Amino acid sequence: MEKKISFLIVNLIFIINILVEFFIKKNFLVWISYFIEKKSYSTLKVENGYLKFFTPNFITFWRFKTFFQKEPETLSWIRSFPKNKKFIFWDVGANIGLYSLYAQRKFPKSETISFEPSTSNLRILSRNIFINDLDKKIKILPLALNNSNFSFSHLNESDFIEGGALNAFDNKKDYEGKNFKARNKYQILGVSADNLIHLKILEIPNYIKIDVDGNEHIVLEGMKTILSSKKCKAISIEINDRYKIQKKNVIKILKKNGFKFLDKQQSELIKKSDIFKDSYNYIFYKT
Repeated sequence: MEKKISFLIVNLIFIINILVEFFIKKNFLVWISYFIEKKSYSTLKVENGYLKFFTPNFITFWRFKTFFQKEPETLSWIRSFPKNKKFIFWDVGANIGLYSLYAQRKFPKSETISFEPSTSNLRILSRNIFINDLDKKIKILPLALNNSNFSFSHLNESDFIEGGALNAFDNKKDYEGKNFKARNKYQILGVSADNLIHLKILEIPNYIKIDVDGNEHIVLEGMKTILSSKKCKAISIEINDRYKIQKKNVIKILKKNGFKFLDKQQSELIKKSDIFKDSYNYIFYKT
């Protein structure tokens, strides 16, 4: 029954499209898609003006709506960056670009590199950068960071939707260290961050945010050159306290490279969440 109804609706839409195109010389389907897109933009007031976001579904709109509530500690950390100075900020696991955009708008002299391998999120991320006129300042690397040389592996996605998260690259474990059940997966290119530095594709960053849903320790394993550099000043990294191996390895790697633990924080919104209640943003700095 559902298939028959869907078939009738699709055919009705095509008939309407033909009639509209015949009488007013406009493609109805194109017009309606433009109309829907115009209604899918949201604007947020921040310290240095405004940020626009393309929010075509409930997840992207929720991310926009909870911008100040979801991770206020990340926003506070970004605000602590030095004013009127040039620096490089890496947003590893940028998703739709909330923190990349915020950092670049607040510190226009800085340079932001957004790492996001998910094909679902890349469309929204690139759109958000463009509509904020920041395409000359924010660079996207559609790669997954890991601990090895250039190689292809599967990006396992928990869902097939724009703005989604809880994905895993070259890893059969999820953000809690449990076996991952992918609803979508495809092979993409992965590389260690150090390789990008050695090949002079990128410069060593001064500040790094890492939120890659349980793969944080793997990303850090591929950052030995970066972490040992005096240029790298501070790191904000998401750790799930229930994922013991992840937490242990993250702290071990950072301490070995001269980083000191400053604080770990969690918002009230996250605290009330069944999924993320054990996830915290840990901040480490180097003196």
